[in-house]
Amino acid sequence: MSGKTYSTAADGGVNALAQPRPSAAPLRRRFRRLRGATPLLAAALFAMPAAADAGAGAPSAPKLSDEFHAIENPSVIGTMAAPETLTVGRAEVRPQAPATLWVFAVAGEPAGYVLDGPGTLTYRVEDKFSVAPARTNLKETKGIDVKEAGDGLVLTTPIQGMAVWGRDLELAGPIDSVEGQALPEWLREALEEKYSSNPGRDFLRTSRHGHAGYRWALIRGKSEDLVLDVDPQPSSLNESLSLLDDPRSLGNNPFSRKRFSSRLIVQPIGVPWWQGPMIEFVSTETDIDMREVERDRAQVTTKTRLQVQAEGLQVLSLRLSNGVFDGNDWMPFELSNLTLDGRPVDYHRYGQEIFIPLPRPAKAGESFLVEAKAEGNILVRPSGDNYWRLGGNAWYLKPGIAGEEWAEVRTSAEVLAPYSVFAAGEVLEHEKNDKTSRVKTRLKAPMGFAMVLAGKHQTLSHEHETARVHVSSYAAVKEKEADRVAQVILSSMDCLGAWLGVPYPFQDLQVIEMNQWGWAQAPPGMIFVNQEAFLTQASARLDSEKLIGSYLSRGTNERLAHEVAHAWFPHVAKVVRGEENWLSESLADYSSAICIEQKMSNKRKGKRLFDRQLQQWKKLSERVGDASSVYLAHHIVGADLGRNHRYALLYGRGPLVIHAIRQQLQEKRGEKEGDRLFFTWLRSYIKNFTYKVAETRHLITILD
Repeated sequence: MSGKTYSTAADGGVNALAQPRPSAAPLRRRFRRLRGATPLLAAALFAMPAAADAGAGAPSAPKLSDEFHAIENPSVIGTMAAPETLTVGRAEVRPQAPATLWVFAVAGEPAGYVLDGPGTLTYRVEDKFSVAPARTNLKETKGIDVKEAGDGLVLTTPIQGMAVWGRDLELAGPIDSVEGQALPEWLREALEEKYSSNPGRDFLRTSRHGHAGYRWALIRGKSEDLVLDVDPQPSSLNESLSLLDDPRSLGNNPFSRKRFSSRLIVQPIGVPWWQGPMIEFVSTETDIDMREVERDRAQVTTKTRLQVQAEGLQVLSLRLSNGVFDGNDWMPFELSNLTLDGRPVDYHRYGQEIFIPLPRPAKAGESFLVEAKAEGNILVRPSGDNYWRLGGNAWYLKPGIAGEEWAEVRTSAEVLAPYSVFAAGEVLEHEKNDKTSRVKTRLKAPMGFAMVLAGKHQTLSHEHETARVHVSSYAAVKEKEADRVAQVILSSMDCLGAWLGVPYPFQDLQVIEMNQWGWAQAPPGMIFVNQEAFLTQASARLDSEKLIGSYLSRGTNERLAHEVAHAWFPHVAKVVRGEENWLSESLADYSSAICIEQKMSNKRKGKRLFDRQLQQWKKLSERVGDASSVYLAHHIVGADLGRNHRYALLYGRGPLVIHAIRQQLQEKRGEKEGDRLFFTWLRSYIKNFTYKVAETRHLITILD
């Protein structure tokens, strides 16, 4: 061992997007360390892409696809003595003999190294809020020793190798050049099998934007492989350690034999959790033209205007589904055309991620028009039922990582008979004949997550002074049941609109029955509900054995009111980060329970319903124990553990937090005055953040 430390730790600060890329001079000094470099190698090393602001006459940047491929397939250029300690973010690795350290390059520029051989990894969980979810997640891992260390955790595990990417590594010590050396076989296999678009995605973005400190490491463990992602970009500001799952056979599916990652630990970089990362760009206007060109086959054209928020932005990251799985086969969604401001663009597509280079570093406030056309058999009918739904994935072009959808969405949808078509937003036109069903809608800004559904549904409409409620039952007219559903929804609209001081935000609300059990969803301008909401009283008794689980046992009225409340939480007061999702689910659950209580003509029954809901919240909260906080609920992983814990935290403990605040106000000011202050608090939250991004810290500030 050399006794030196090779540090690849991320810069703790936040770098502006406009920060220039490092000049070629420091890189040349690094390359002089190469012993015996051949003239050909030296020429290749110095033929680097020029900085974005290099001026007239400078060579252009490489194509995004070539650059992405080079990042994911680096070339070994040299070897050096393994130092005593390798540092990556909050991880330290101590190599052991006979480990070898290979240095690799991307486009001729040193971009990382491979430790090929044994060592010991030590990782520290230093953020005290990250400890609880990390401790819970680590219970399911193998071969990782976890110890308490003050307010944090220390993880230790033996490893058999590690590969680290970093654009701005400082290599300490001499490098001996080599030719013809391939990457280790274990690393080549892992890069081919991984599902994630990193290191390519974020290495590319940091290279184009000139950010320092990005690191991505693939760690070959004795029991399980790990991925460490250290991302100090202003749009991320976090570090994660993930478990790389074993590849699974999924049949005729592009995900088959791919290795997915589960985040075991997430910690913020340079800022506290509640100070979130920046948004690089937003969509402000989106036009969608969706046509069913033949049975189950759709053609979708998207025109979306994107406005830059971050000075110096050079790459846009967008999303568009690359296909769907119908239960038997993979149905690709082929992208046939993509333009930027009307001109073809050199984009790169990886799965559903699309990267578009801008013609120049953009200024904050500058906008670009992106148009995409795609086609495929994506109109999948679940279990062979007579309906399909677009909206569970990016079925139209929308912002990806570091972007947000805050657009006015105008949708034109046309489907083949006999299905009826429904789209989110104010209904501008609607026509149905013996060949097609067509609708045009407008979802007023700032909104996103637009959805379209078509099926054999029968619709009954209800006029209201602030909105039109269209209730569509599946397969047959269910007039009494549809009327009951509409009355619960209208009553909840009245209660919440009066209490929160902001009217219901959607002029037309589509309430659509799904031929399934056990879930509901409320995207903008729509509510999807399941069969239980349309049962007659007699049918409900006969099917009572199907109403299993805490969500279903709540009752139809409570579930409908909860979905109505989502119009305010989060479609009025916006939520953009996973950590803030409790502001959507927990506030919707608590506020809807209050409205159910207040709207009951029998006050004793109303109080009894609220108390029943309170007991359900308590039972859910007890189930989760100290696994995590409400704020970090979505950082619990695992197909069953994660889903159950997130549900218990967001739909149990979260509402209890709100109720505890209400009780404290009542204790300090008396029941009547305490309630007045409590309702004023939530009303102020909605009115101050109407169509703005709201965060937990804002709710706390208003309470203070």
